[in-house]
Amino acid sequence: MLSALHGRCCIYKERGFLALVRVVSVENKGDDYFFCLEVVKRLTTPSPDRFVVGVAGEYLQISQNWTLQASWVNWHLVTRTDLVSLVMQSFGREMPFIDLVRLVSRIG
Repeated sequence: MLSALHGRCCIYKERGFLALVRVVSVENKGDDYFFCLEVVKRLTTPSPDRFVVGVAGEYLQISQNWTLQASWVNWHLVTRTDLVSLVMQSFGREMPFIDLVRLVSRIG
């Protein structure tokens, strides 16, 4: 199921960082998962153009909205196209940063 994310545009949130990203690859190594992400559009602070995030399988949660949540390392990956569009539309309407972060947290 997670390999189906390859090529998909998602919203990535971690602490004060928020971005539209493309999933370049998903790797499963034992009980650990690694997602290589390429930044398509930065919604907040500067970041690398490409980065990898990982999580142990026991800490990876998938919500009813198909948002991936990595507890302990505290990142979210919003994967549903309609929810990604909602966040991007809110960004386009110049929603304040804190409200964007709250929106992504609520979606999860």
